[in-house]
Amino acid sequence: MGIMIKDLIESNDLISVPNSKHALPAKAEDLAMLAEEEVEQVTLPVIDFSLLTSGSADQRSQIIEDLRNACLHWGFFMVTNHGVPESMKEELINSCMSFFDLSPEEKSVYEVENALDPCILDPIICGTNFNPASKSVSFWRDYLRILVHPVFHSPPKPEGLSEVLSDYSKDQEI
Repeated sequence: MGIMIKDLIESNDLISVPNSKHALPAKAEDLAMLAEEEVEQVTLPVIDFSLLTSGSADQRSQIIEDLRNACLHWGFFMVTNHGVPESMKEELINSCMSFFDLSPEEKSVYEVENALDPCILDPIICGTNFNPASKSVSFWRDYLRILVHPVFHSPPKPEGLSEVLSDYSKDQEI
């Protein structure tokens, strides 16, 4: 089983923690604590979802073009005015973070190399992009990917994650 970043940092065997070039702070507000020269000033693409559903034809066309450009040039974007209550987002984030508090053995069941039928389309996959053999890795991260549509999937642990994920998934149906 591969070691996850969270497990490495919490390990008693850790001698030092990589500098911010290799690991982002746990919270966005902690970015402000980094030296200015370490943080590039960039503007992430922002998509106002409300304009897709209730804007004028010109606004919808512009947002669709912005979405296209974000996908082509960035590969990701931030969505605003999506209607997801802040309390639901926080509950989902906290529940997902609890997943990473599980033991390495409990999380390993969902690693691609331990899946019964290893496939990128497995409904639940967790892992890390940490590779100690690579000298050029930046922004190490652990991840959890869960497919909830068209069939709902969720790990049974931690307690409560399945319910929060189900509520979030149902609330997002169009």
